Amino acid sequence: MKIPPKAAFIFGLWTTLLLLVGGGTITLPLGIPHDWLDYIKSWCVFLGAINSTVLTAAAGWSGPGSGPLAKPPTYSEARDIMTQAGIASKAEPLNQAPAKQ
Repeated sequence: MKIPPKAAFIFGLWTTLLLLVGGGTITLPLGIPHDWLDYIKSWCVFLGAINSTVLTAAAGWSGPGSGPLAKPPTYSEARDIMTQAGIASKAEPLNQAPAKQ
């Protein structure tokens, strides 16, 4: 499952906004009753923490690299990646698998 980069970007901006309001960096408008401010800030911090967790999980789930949720590339896939990146000519011969020790 891949998460669209635009969706992750928008969700990340929303999370940042929540944390900035919750931390007091961004002040809320004067039209909000003073009694509500502590509740709003608390909810912003709470939701921002949950959103940060979701963003971290989403990055691990849909990231292209190897990690706990993605297997490492095979030798032929790695060779193709290096060839496309133009670094295969600078490396040792890639036409054979590395020697087993």
